[in-house]
Amino acid sequence: MLKSRISLGLGAAALLLGCGDVNSTADTTGTPVDPNSLPGTCTTASYHAEQGRLLQGSRGSSFTVQGVSLGCGNLQDLHVEGAELVAVGRSGTVRGTALVGATVAMADDQGAPATARIADIERDPADPTGASYLYTLVYLDPKTGAEVSACLPDPSGAAKALPLSGRWDATGAHVEVGATISLGCTSGVLAKCVRWGYRPWETVKGTSLADYHQACTRMARADYCGDGHSYTQDGTMIDIYDRLPVLSRDPTLLSLFESTWTPDGAYCIARERWLSLLNLLPISCSSQFVLSLDVNPVDAADLCLSKRSGAPPAQALLSNSTGLNIKL
Repeated sequence: MLKSRISLGLGAAALLLGCGDVNSTADTTGTPVDPNSLPGTCTTASYHAEQGRLLQGSRGSSFTVQGVSLGCGNLQDLHVEGAELVAVGRSGTVRGTALVGATVAMADDQGAPATARIADIERDPADPTGASYLYTLVYLDPKTGAEVSACLPDPSGAAKALPLSGRWDATGAHVEVGATISLGCTSGVLAKCVRWGYRPWETVKGTSLADYHQACTRMARADYCGDGHSYTQDGTMIDIYDRLPVLSRDPTLLSLFESTWTPDGAYCIARERWLSLLNLLPISCSSQFVLSLDVNPVDAADLCLSKRSGAPPAQALLSNSTGLNIKL
């Protein structure tokens, strides 16, 4: 039994069983790509993105990995390097696309067994360092008997996942427990924030991006109070900028400052992302903010209208602007 666990949301109890075959021509090295050899890798480029409400982007409840097999042989020491699954087989390290065909044995949050198959693996073209891989996991739909993806499709139609160290609890907080591994689908904000540049295993100017990734997940879901509740609509366009900067604001966009974010939720709010009578912040959340006209610590050109009580400016890591969004 493996010590590593993967949390993954799936939606069916009858999942695909079987042994995979090792692809002898697979990329097993995982050697990073030189970012200087790739076009368009400037880390200070502005970014106009589509956020969403899903944290993980998968089809159902959480699963934990009980074992992984490839070619009918169990793999050991499963772990994550960057956003790449790495394990040890009888002939040594197995990584990269060599894990195509692997069967993942899991148990859901009630202890019921399930399995999924890694149908495809590719380097993530959104990561110029080459450290991120996208995994296509499939299982059998018990209603139709057809193979379906474990991930919901993202706006481009892709349904892939990338692995991340640790797990995220019901409040959206990152929890690092032993060798736990989570798979974030590209339709969810865990993967989106990685692909936008906040790769939690990296450092920029000596600063870890782990807290920036966590703050990004709060921002992407408009989780103002850091309790796991989202106050936005899928597909809303946002402009993201931060202290370092990994992403810089685009002054040509017709968008207005909305909020500044910490790993625990909003630091301050100028206005809510969506003006909606059905989506007002509850008193349990809004009472955490006090009216205060303050300069945004991330960008002095912005003014906050309300600030979270007790939040120090040093925790404010990134900000976003949006257009005017109204839904009655």
